[in-house]
Amino acid sequence: MIKKIFLLLFAVIIIIQIPSCSDEPNTFGIGLLDSDFIVLDTLNTTIDSVAQTSSTFKTVVSLGASDNLLVGKKDNIEASFLIKFVLGLADSLKTDINSGATTITEAKVRLIDTYQWGDSSAAFNLTAHNVTSDWTSIGFTSDSLTSLTYDATNSASLLNLNDSVKTFNLDPNLIKTWLQSVIDTTLKTNKGLYVKSDASSKKVFGFRAKTASTIYQPELKVVINKSGVYTDTLTYFPEGDVSVVDGPLPTIGATDIAVQSGLVINSKVWFDVSSIPSDAIINKAKLILKTDTLLTIKGTNIVDAILVSNIVDSTNKIIDSTISQENLFPSGNGYEGLVTTFVQNWIGNGKNEGLLLSPSVGINGVDLFVFKGSGTTVFADRPKLEIIYTTRK
Repeated sequence: MIKKIFLLLFAVIIIIQIPSCSDEPNTFGIGLLDSDFIVLDTLNTTIDSVAQTSSTFKTVVSLGASDNLLVGKKDNIEASFLIKFVLGLADSLKTDINSGATTITEAKVRLIDTYQWGDSSAAFNLTAHNVTSDWTSIGFTSDSLTSLTYDATNSASLLNLNDSVKTFNLDPNLIKTWLQSVIDTTLKTNKGLYVKSDASSKKVFGFRAKTASTIYQPELKVVINKSGVYTDTLTYFPEGDVSVVDGPLPTIGATDIAVQSGLVINSKVWFDVSSIPSDAIINKAKLILKTDTLLTIKGTNIVDAILVSNIVDSTNKIIDSTISQENLFPSGNGYEGLVTTFVQNWIGNGKNEGLLLSPSVGINGVDLFVFKGSGTTVFADRPKLEIIYTTRK
């Protein structure tokens, strides 16, 4: 009896399975299923003696979109910023200023602290200078500094760095000339401030740049007094600003590669994957970089990641805009992440120009990430590409 029940259940199972066997398989991998054998293989660039190269270079980028206004000096970095405030006056104030009946008793710039790079106890000081040439944040790069003109005189005083809100005062005479340009629009004296650090500075500060909200952006407060009549406080917000970071490539080990925001410093790494058959399906590809911890310097409030892009023109450093970029995140003593799509494209179209490494947030700080490069004598420390792929035979 038990045997009959078992045979009946077995027959039911077979009947149920027959329709599912006739379903069309997924398109992905049909070519492999048609073959007699499916082979799972791996390529590890560290242990399989795969050729690789790496290099570091500087990229000039537009700086107007930065969320932070950076200022300071450290190592290879010199950061500064330009800012121009929108000024306005009531008609009654215009009359009083024109007649000389008022006095500007205080002018103070207020900045919201967002970022710091370097030792918090290191020296820092800034200077502010009246700009005398026209500028715009659109398309402004570090190269644009050469055509910028400004007064040599420092207009800043009473720098306060003790709180999250940093302040410094401006020369009232400078503000008076700016306000005169509101009264007489032909003067055009308000071209903004150029804020930079002095020679003693050994760190970089970041402040909130112009935003849609007036709560967190820079502001200029001007106190105007008409003796015995009134004291008026005027608050002004930026018309435009731009953060500028300049400097040479960072000093790193002879075989290291680097990624640094602000400048911007990028790196390229290339692996020879020609041993993988052109019809292979890349199941997984992981890029692993080992950090040079002695040279890496991170700031506060950063996105701790490295952006990876597929290069389609290594000469001009052009990346493939049709493929999503990937991120490498901290892992163990380095950074790692998946680059499967990139490797599949190399294999599929036979064109491998390498990978571009860049800061995840390119211009909001000056964070320096240093990694062991392809020339590192210890093979295990070199950039590593681990690939799992499927082929048919």
